[in-house]
Amino acid sequence: MTFSLTWLPQVLREAGLKVAEVDGWKERGRAEMGEVRGVLCHHTAGSKNGNMPSLRTIINGRSDLPGPLAQLGLGRDGTYYVIAAGRCNHAGKGVWQGIRTGNSSFIGIEAENTGSLSDAWPSIQMDAYHHGVAAILRKIGRGEEFCAAHREYALPKGRKPDPVFDMAAFRSAVGSILAGTVPPLGLIPASERATAADPGRPTLRRGAQGPLVAELQRGLGVEQAGTFGPQTEAAVRAFQRDRGLVPDGIVGPRTWAELDTLDRPLPALAPAPAAPAGAAALAVPAAAAPGLAEAQRVLRAVGGRVDRGNWDAPTTVAVQRALAELYLLNPHDDVDGQPGERTRLAWELFLRAAGLPVADAVDRASAGTLADRAGARDEFIGRLAVVIGEDFEFRRTHRPANRERSVAAIIRTAAQQGLTRAQTAYVLATAEHESDRFATLEEHASGAAYEGRADLGNTRAGDGR
Repeated sequence: MTFSLTWLPQVLREAGLKVAEVDGWKERGRAEMGEVRGVLCHHTAGSKNGNMPSLRTIINGRSDLPGPLAQLGLGRDGTYYVIAAGRCNHAGKGVWQGIRTGNSSFIGIEAENTGSLSDAWPSIQMDAYHHGVAAILRKIGRGEEFCAAHREYALPKGRKPDPVFDMAAFRSAVGSILAGTVPPLGLIPASERATAADPGRPTLRRGAQGPLVAELQRGLGVEQAGTFGPQTEAAVRAFQRDRGLVPDGIVGPRTWAELDTLDRPLPALAPAPAAPAGAAALAVPAAAAPGLAEAQRVLRAVGGRVDRGNWDAPTTVAVQRALAELYLLNPHDDVDGQPGERTRLAWELFLRAAGLPVADAVDRASAGTLADRAGARDEFIGRLAVVIGEDFEFRRTHRPANRERSVAAIIRTAAQQGLTRAQTAYVLATAEHESDRFATLEEHASGAAYEGRADLGNTRAGDGR
């Protein structure tokens, strides 16, 4: 059933805030809410890395408390994640303004922060916290006194520590917004400025669908699914950072203008020739490997700890598919359902890069983190602080995977360097020729093959080398 808090995204957007609607949020909740009478503020006590690493936990809950754990999550970049339209398990026993029915009466906001005093709150996140709470209170006709910290509400006193900031100052800021003494946040225009000849492209954000989204995805070099999801948002953020824009993951007029300065990526090269007769078949052909969404679904269903030697085939393939999304395994020959040595090395490398305990096993936390990171590949790879050794180089005998990765990397680098479409085509053609259509990662022929080639100017011994 659809629960009652379906007004949340519109209220937040009208306040000029960035909003991402999590799939299934309208039907998510423990039960229906009662009368909404206020807002409880929380912090997640989650990882220090990433924008909203605790999202999965807020949706699904913990071993000791079923989810959802709040109606809203607030990322470090000021984005509100709309998680549930129903009642959530976020308040527990307590009282504020005489109200003791916390879960039924208060909307919960879980803001991403470790809870450590050394973890400074970004100003963009705190501004969004102030304005989001004010927007909700204005909607329900309440003043700033109906906003409380979880630690202020919780009984017995001292039961909860969150959030770790001055609530008196927080309520004062919310009150100023409600009183109109603070300028409203600037709204992102709904579209580009229209002209007689051009109606202007609409602003795109997570959840958008259609041909224009597919065009955007083609321009950014991500999978052209036609739906603006987490991977597209991550690619937009990366592009915005490269261009000195606010990395909010929303394609408004300024981002459209920057995108227009780029040549669109070239179409993929023609399919590679079939493997020679008698060549060994792959254990799991690429076409049989699961899509990322299916791999994420399997990973998020992992329960307790399972040692690698006891992984079943679906779990193994899901782990391998997600690791391949992060370029730690080859998608064409390593997604084979066999949890062997390469899978072990890639899994350990991922755990180190993600700041998780290294173990030859998967559990609910590590599987969920892998699912999340695979869905925001560019953000994760941008933080990868480990050196990927030779063991993780492309398999030279598998042309499709080499081409898939190499072409994307060349196009992305060419765009960053400002190369024209013609220049990019020249680089791609050269790489294709010298690697025998990406069959190897080395020049296909040795220098000896060019000895005596007068047509190339090689007239003396050693010229070919």
